[in-house]
Amino acid sequence: MIKRWVPRILLAAAVTIGIAVAFTWWQDRGLKVFEDRLEAEDAAGALAAVDRFLDQHPNHSRAIRLRARSPVVW
Repeated sequence: MIKRWVPRILLAAAVTIGIAVAFTWWQDRGLKVFEDRLEAEDAAGALAAVDRFLDQHPNHSRAIRLRARSPVVW
């Protein structure tokens, strides 16, 4: 009886972890634009990208940290 449930439990755990990872990646994909523009030394574009992301996700801790570390644009 137990041997029948172990694979099902492992499969359910793997699916749950996969969904959590996919959700996190999907939500953070907007920050990739910020990082790409920052690497290209486009500070104004990077700030605009992170500000757009923060408009949609105002409490996103990673975006807030990136915004705080971003260079000041005059």
